[in-house]
Amino acid sequence: MMTQQTQFETHQQMTRYEKLEFLQHTVTRDQSGAGLLHDMIGWMGDDDFNEFYDYYCTVHDICRDYNELDAKYGE
Repeated sequence: MMTQQTQFETHQQMTRYEKLEFLQHTVTRDQSGAGLLHDMIGWMGDDDFNEFYDYYCTVHDICRDYNELDAKYGE
């Protein structure tokens, strides 16, 4: 029997593009620089991007994945 709750990947398991998609779905920000941001991170290696993602989310008080979002604000 399937439950309504879906288990989401943690941010450590997500690709950079899944992380960007998560931010686009959960954060309301000015999107004028979104194309530039997308292009910039395309040039970063995985380690650099993961460091940037953690920094960006920490500085702006943004949850890093759906599990953190659910833990902070409930379902």
